[in-house]
Amino acid sequence: MLARKSRGTGAVLAYRGHLLTENRNGLVVSTLTTRAYGSAERDAALLMAEALPGTRRITLGADKGYDARDFIHELRHMEITWMSEQRATRVINSVRRHASESKRCSAG
Repeated sequence: MLARKSRGTGAVLAYRGHLLTENRNGLVVSTLTTRAYGSAERDAALLMAEALPGTRRITLGADKGYDARDFIHELRHMEITWMSEQRATRVINSVRRHASESKRCSAG
């Protein structure tokens, strides 16, 4: 696919490099290069997640750009838990709220 870096520049054949990292240490788990197109990042994420070794259920974190119905549906089909940036924020806030409530209850 032809892509532009910015307005006023010529279109060139473009590729994208994709990384899948683990969350604790930021280590690269998988890499993939694709042609640049609209859903290349989501498609690459599915391919890299599918190729992960092991039988344990995994959680895949992604920003709001990955919040597409077909992407989430495919992750569920692959039995991968999806955690968006917005959902992660809600979970963290919920955990903090419950932690502060339990401190108040045990102190009283």
